[in-house]
Amino acid sequence: RSSDLLTGNGWESPFLALNDVIHISRPDFYAGVGSRCQQYDTYFQKGGDGHGIDPVILAIIAMQESSCNADAGGPTPGLMQVSCANYPNGVCTDSIQDNVDAGANYLRGQLDEADGNAVSAFGKYNGWFTAGLGLNGNRGLTTDYPCSAEGKSNGVPQNLDYLQQVLNGWLLGLDVYGEDNWIGTYNCDQSCSNGC
Repeated sequence: RSSDLLTGNGWESPFLALNDVIHISRPDFYAGVGSRCQQYDTYFQKGGDGHGIDPVILAIIAMQESSCNADAGGPTPGLMQVSCANYPNGVCTDSIQDNVDAGANYLRGQLDEADGNAVSAFGKYNGWFTAGLGLNGNRGLTTDYPCSAEGKSNGVPQNLDYLQQVLNGWLLGLDVYGEDNWIGTYNCDQSCSNGC
């Protein structure tokens, strides 16, 4: 059960290789829920080719992270919503390609660190963490962490439904932010007001 993965000693992800992740085709994603991402296809293609990641996965992450809004702001700007440390030379730029490359670079780093585990890499993309990192009493991510004083001060992770939304939503061509917003388990996407 997914809820068991975020209790007790915290999150320990099951293994799923990136190549085994079932996902919608790029043309079908662009023809459906990912239509606003299509304008950035050349960026996803180049970023994916440069980091060994299927470009549709980058488009899906951009949809999850920013609704494919290249002008999305915040501490992690742009389509991919990653920190400036992941940009070429470690400096944020206004380049869409740099932003997509930064996201691809970060995802590739998480995949490599997790020995190819896509579940772990996707979770860590959103700030999910396992035991031994000093956070949450040195436990992994738990259901009570995001809305604890420490969780709020660190701002990670923002969304306990992240893996559900990515794996069981966007990757299958479902509209997680629209008619398929029922996808999830915790109903606490970036909010501590729902008793999370």
